[in-house]
Amino acid sequence: MRGMERWQALRRVIAGADRFLLTSHVFPEGDAIGSEVALAEHLRLLGKDVIICNDGPPLERYRFLTRHHPVHSVESAWPEPGWIEVAICVDVSSWDYLGTVARRLRAAKPVIVSIDHHRANARFGDLDLIEEGAAATGEILYRYFAATGAEITPEMAEALYAAILFDTWGFRLPNTDNETLLLAAEILALGVDHRSVCAHIFEADSFPKLDLLRLALGTLRRECDGRLAWLVIPEDLFLATGAE
Repeated sequence: MRGMERWQALRRVIAGADRFLLTSHVFPEGDAIGSEVALAEHLRLLGKDVIICNDGPPLERYRFLTRHHPVHSVESAWPEPGWIEVAICVDVSSWDYLGTVARRLRAAKPVIVSIDHHRANARFGDLDLIEEGAAATGEILYRYFAATGAEITPEMAEALYAAILFDTWGFRLPNTDNETLLLAAEILALGVDHRSVCAHIFEADSFPKLDLLRLALGTLRRECDGRLAWLVIPEDLFLATGAE
């Protein structure tokens, strides 16, 4: 599907159901959680019931987004049998990458929608919206909201901006092009505090993480005339520092 056709297909799926589960890959990060939260708020504005549930809970650095909409783990908030009508999987390329969510979804048998930007996507949904040229899944969702005239609240904008900022690593990775920067500027204009999002995503390191890095750097080695650098982080260092 191309152009408006793909957005209308997603719009029809959303219009035809009332109860949605949003999920993403194991160890969800900025793009995963930002995309989930933005989409959850969009669905809520449409009067839908929404649960965000991943294989595991979000890390502390991403919890600033959960003030807009809660993000659960399967152990804490999986819905009752028969509740899920549509499951939307964002930023995930295959069933396996869903972790324990995959088994539960297979048992529930809802309509599956996949929204993703990875080239290696297995296209496992009943509806697959794969945009390989997008810098982040959050970018795809922004384009969907804009194309369909959906309201984008400041909370949704912050979540979308966090998604794009993370997956471009602060607009430093090769997936950042002029269009990405222009789109980011549009989102900023919706009421996003760039400095605040940067602080949460890139500057919220815990002491256990810094302690782990300190110990890990003691194993740093260089090979191949300096072209290869590597270090080792054994499990006992995680246990010693209490790092996640």
